[in-house]
Amino acid sequence: PVGLRGTTRAQRHAAWLPAAQVARAVTPRMVARQARWRDHPRRALPALAALAHAAPLLDAMQLDWGVTGSVGSSLASGLDVLHAGSDLDLLVTATTPLAPPAERMLAALLGEP
Repeated sequence: PVGLRGTTRAQRHAAWLPAAQVARAVTPRMVARQARWRDHPRRALPALAALAHAAPLLDAMQLDWGVTGSVGSSLASGLDVLHAGSDLDLLVTATTPLAPPAERMLAALLGEP
């Protein structure tokens, strides 16, 4: 599957493309490791500020995580589609259930009781 995106939310399209025709694939984890939000010209936007706060905490927990959604797309492509109302979508992958201390830390990071 391939996601295409324009400058607005209405300009999104899902498609299928043979793997041989993909010039470059960027995973959510790759976006996280590149850490381009640190130097983003609009890093004060709430979603990027939240990512700057969350990233070191997720790394300290040694979780396999990545950035998805509009923030991930924008950071991966360089196409700045972010605005003050953009949210932050994260993907956390675990091969086994998280231990209770990690669950509590993740819940605290997300602001859940």
